[in-house]
Amino acid sequence: MEVVFSNEDLATEILSRLSAKDLLRFKCVSKRWKSLISDPLFVSIHHRRSRRISGLLVHSYTEYGGNTCGLESFFHASINFERGMFDLMREGFPHSTSVMTALCDGLVCYRSRRTRDLEVPEIGVWNPVTQGTDNPKTH
Repeated sequence: MEVVFSNEDLATEILSRLSAKDLLRFKCVSKRWKSLISDPLFVSIHHRRSRRISGLLVHSYTEYGGNTCGLESFFHASINFERGMFDLMREGFPHSTSVMTALCDGLVCYRSRRTRDLEVPEIGVWNPVTQGTDNPKTH
């Protein structure tokens, strides 16, 4: 294994074929792996390779009897093309009161619904792969 990863080109070739979730875990293996996986060139190579469809983001909205209240849910569905099926991962959206506003490169931009208590909606970014969220600072 050490022989393979002493050759950076070969290591890049192998690691760039892994999922983003696996790469996040492998950053902890060594400083060398962390440096390689964090390198902008590696990120670019990995991004180009992973552009094929690996999952679906399912958005459903249900309104109840003409009332203004509704239910929104988001699911990340992984697809297994070999078995001809997909599995819904019920690891959901960060907040049940949020609305999806945009998608870009696998990231979801969302905003919270305006309520009496919340005059200015919160805006955030959700990564379905890592289940992580980030709320950019507003000025």
